[in-house]
Amino acid sequence: MPPLINPDRTNKSLGAGWPETGDDPSCGVISQTNRRQTTNRSQKMNSNGLHRAAVLLVLLVSYSAAANGWAGDWPGDATYRNPIIYADYSDPDVIRVGDDFYLTASSFNCVPGLPILHSHDLVNWKIIGHALKRLSPEDVFSKPQHGNGVWAPAIRYHAGEFFIFYPDPDRGIYMLKAKDAADVDWFRVKKNFYLED
Repeated sequence: MPPLINPDRTNKSLGAGWPETGDDPSCGVISQTNRRQTTNRSQKMNSNGLHRAAVLLVLLVSYSAAANGWAGDWPGDATYRNPIIYADYSDPDVIRVGDDFYLTASSFNCVPGLPILHSHDLVNWKIIGHALKRLSPEDVFSKPQHGNGVWAPAIRYHAGEFFIFYPDPDRGIYMLKAKDAADVDWFRVKKNFYLED
């Protein structure tokens, strides 16, 4: 049998061998005792390899089941993959009203602004409208105003009405309200105070 090479040996200096075992680190030759230890190590590595293969098989089967969709207790199609919403809804705010969920998000200088999304299960979302038809002052927002406009809105529900509060960093805080979240005519009220975020 040819001598085994021990890759773990780093002491390669000449004349630094171990005479009691016959090992010579300069050439990587291993004694009979170390050969048995290496064999035992190989057997352990093989059993570890089988264990790793079993774990990998379980993970692959789990991934396959997840890739085919996940069915929850919700009505409709409750399968999903991330991202849940394929769009950029910055600063989202979600509320629950009964069994329904409503979401709004920053729209900055884009109009119509303040998108309103609806869901029954927090997975399947549908745009049901926009709370803001145009930004004011219209003469300012008739030109691109990147980074200006609607920032970080908050949607709330109280006493049968929906409210959206949103700040314009240059003009103050505004409030919109409507009886129905899908309403196309949200009533706009400007609050005459400034707050810092």
